[in-house]
Amino acid sequence: MTSANTAERLLDVAASLVQRRGFNAFSYRDLADVVGIKTASIHYHFPTKADLASALLTRYSEQLDEALAEIDRESRTARKRLARFVDLYRETAATGDRICLCGAMAADIGTLPDALRPQVHAYLDRSIAWLEQTISAGRRAGEIPSGGGARTLASMLVSALQGALIHARAIGSTEPVNAVERAMKPLFKS
Repeated sequence: MTSANTAERLLDVAASLVQRRGFNAFSYRDLADVVGIKTASIHYHFPTKADLASALLTRYSEQLDEALAEIDRESRTARKRLARFVDLYRETAATGDRICLCGAMAADIGTLPDALRPQVHAYLDRSIAWLEQTISAGRRAGEIPSGGGARTLASMLVSALQGALIHARAIGSTEPVNAVERAMKPLFKS
């Protein structure tokens, strides 16, 4: 395995561990056991756990940007874009035991290294800003009714979906995400 492949594999496994256990509930030893390398090798790629988490958050944010760009390219209406956004959460809930990586990091925000907190905030803000733009565009196009601030609705949706993932993991069902989608539809019908 090349050095780049090892780093990517470490990020993949670390992401899974954070999504399943939380940032504070895994160690480099856990990571080494799954990947099959020595902890010293992990330190070569990511000298500290904060370095690893920063790389995770950067990669996760890039993946979000790619997913949102794909939604924008492939979905012509704001309603379809909103539905596709909810699908991102439904896909995570369908794994049965994972939550959003940034949601997991947000749950640990009080114990995260200070340098990581802005990255968690930026991820959540990026989601809210995209939703706000989508809602505003839908209103301008006449497909989403006005009423309530677009940013407030966007924030509410992200908060509800993040909570739905935690609920979904607890009960082993995507139903909480489906419930958020059902509850939001009347807000976006014209």
